[in-house]
Formats: sequence, structure tokens, C-alpha cells
Amino acid sequence: MSAFHMKVEVHGCGRIPLELAFQGSKVFAHGGPYTDLYQKGDREIGEAKRDPRLKESGPLVGFRFNGVDFPLEPKTAFYDWLYCSFLFEYKDWALKLYSYAGFTDIEFNPNRSINCQARSAALFLSLMKRGELDEALRSPSNFIAILRAAEYRPELRSDHFATHALFAAGD
Repeated sequence: MSAFHMKVEVHGCGRIPLELAFQGSKVFAHGGPYTDLYQKGDREIGEAKRDPRLKESGPLVGFRFNGVDFPLEPKTAFYDWLYCSFLFEYKDWALKLYSYAGFTDIEFNPNRSINCQARSAALFLSLMKRGELDEALRSPSNFIAILRAAEYRPELRSDHFATHALFAAGD
């Protein structure tokens, strides 16, 4: 379930690795989105992540994907949207996730990133269990509204673990 292997549909480009969609959709104060990164091959994902424009274009101000603008708050909304949208295409297979009590991402480093595949998978499962998945993935605005209503606020390098309402035990 790696973002390097999952493929999402991009208008005019076909299916590309989720990670390339994420990197190429970043909008900065002085540039972006750099959609040419969508064209990188599977073997060039690391190169795309290190593209100098991603560091030299000022602060990140949002994301633009398939003509839709995504805000920076909730912080992981765009990444979670991409990840959950991919899993939704395979919802029948994703039902197997019910048998797992937790998820991990051995590559995740909270000192460098806030996006985490394991948390995105847990979010997908939580939305499914709460009966909100179909409505959430109907549109990016629905997804963001549901996250905001649940006060979903992942934090970069938090010193404590907090249970978000979306991950609370069901009735």
C-alpha cells in the first residue's frame, strides 16, 4: 500500500504514482503546481521529491490537483484525499483492513513529514466504519468538511498522542 506504487488518475496524464501526484500538485507562494513532475517515471519518484523548485519557491500555500484547490488545513487533507481515493477504488479488497488492529509505515519520519500512509489507511477504515466513507469521497469539499467537523488535526512531531474523534471507538 505504498504511495510509490499506488496510482491515481490525473487529467491528461492517465494513472500516475500517488507520490508524483502529491509532489506535482504543491502550490507555493512563488510557483507551482509543478505538474511536469507528473510525467516522471516510477523510477524517478525520488528525483521528483528532490526537485529544487519544491524548496526554492517559497512557503507552501496549498495544492491544486485536477483543477481543484486544496487548503493546507487540515494539514494532511490533500494527501489523505489521494490515499483514501485510491483505496476507495478497491473498496471490496479494502474490507480486509477490518482484520487489522493497527497500521505502520516504517519509512515515516515525524521530524521530516506529517503525511503518513499508515494514518491515511486508518482514516479510510475509520470513515468506512462510521458510514461516512461514500459521502466523504464524493468530493474534496465533502472530505475536508467531514475532517473539519471531526476536528481532525494531525500535527508535525507531536510530543503526545491524541485520539481524534475520527479514530474514537464506535458504539
